[in-house]
Amino acid sequence: MGATEKCLVFCACCCVPVLIIIAIGGFGLSIAEIVMGAIYLDDCPIEKMIPIYLIVAGVFGILFAGGGCSSVKRNEDEDGPPSTSTRLRLCFNAIVGLFMLAWFIAGNVFVFRINGDYDTNVTAANVTNPRYCNESLYQFAFADIIFRYAFFGLFFIIIIWSWCGAMCWACCRKDIHVTVTV
Repeated sequence: MGATEKCLVFCACCCVPVLIIIAIGGFGLSIAEIVMGAIYLDDCPIEKMIPIYLIVAGVFGILFAGGGCSSVKRNEDEDGPPSTSTRLRLCFNAIVGLFMLAWFIAGNVFVFRINGDYDTNVTAANVTNPRYCNESLYQFAFADIIFRYAFFGLFFIIIIWSWCGAMCWACCRKDIHVTVTV
């Protein structure tokens, strides 16, 4: 088995299961966001957008995963520009991805703006308090955003590490011939 075949086997055995686990985890997180946002929709008067942020993030997370998983594969023998369906799929993924980035930034504003400045005492009088926010809702939204930062950071570290490894592998594979003339 040559080096190329070994690399493909490694990718199939190691990378594919990791990607499947990430996809299942992302889908589960999106479902949890929708559920938490729906359950506590009216339980955060100090920042009414937190449950809405969670619901929209969950729905678009599922939508993005669905759009990415059903991508169109081009045949290697095709010449010319990509098909219309391929271009539409790429455009759809780009638009949804940009929206998700903007919505993530907005969610940061919604959640971190009230950090430590909300009331979590649950009494009949405090539920109508304009400074009230359900602690479970707020802690979930806070943890969700921190988890996403950690995931994106780890993802970029892995991408950079993989790129460096690929460059080293490509450089080592070159046959270097040195000729010395006297």
